[in-house]
Amino acid sequence: MATIKGGRPKGKTHVKEQWTTEEDRLLKNFVKKYGQRKWAFIAQRMVGRTGKQCRERWHNHLREHIKRDAWDDDEERMLVAAHEQYGNRWKEIAKKIPGRTENSIKNHWNAAKRRRISKIKNKKNGELEVGKQPSILQDYMKNKYQCDTTTTTTTTVTTTAPSVSLSSASTSMSVDVENYDHNQYCSGDDILNVGLLGLFYFMFLFPY
Repeated sequence: MATIKGGRPKGKTHVKEQWTTEEDRLLKNFVKKYGQRKWAFIAQRMVGRTGKQCRERWHNHLREHIKRDAWDDDEERMLVAAHEQYGNRWKEIAKKIPGRTENSIKNHWNAAKRRRISKIKNKKNGELEVGKQPSILQDYMKNKYQCDTTTTTTTTVTTTAPSVSLSSASTSMSVDVENYDHNQYCSGDDILNVGLLGLFYFMFLFPY
């Protein structure tokens, strides 16, 4: 396979390798010369980099006034207030917190989320974290996403229909041959007589 300078395969429009010190230096110079909007134009002068890569590298790592130290309480309050307004729209939140990039905000959020999950697991296992106070962001997450663990007691009223024993039913419906009561049951002749009487009555009412 043919390669270009730097040992990268020919035809590759971009790479995802770690940025080098030389690339950072070139990108700073190009941004200083062409501004922070012509990323596609700048990428044409950066071997193996796209406009998106150049833009993200600049905004998240190289531009001035980027803060990389630990977050303080004021910044977390700003993050909480911005998250209430924008949700997980990190780009919009970054506009509200000076010096913090979109990536650093998202990373800080996810780190606080992992610590909260770890704390919940430790609590379930009976392990206590001594001397560690939750941060403002962790308190916010707890209040915002805490599930309602209150158990609602539901009283179920069960109506049980009277059960009928098949054995007793079959016994009551059976005819005791030995103690057969002729006065209780109609014979076949009685049924025939009643049927004939009804037929004659019908013919009397409707002769034609």
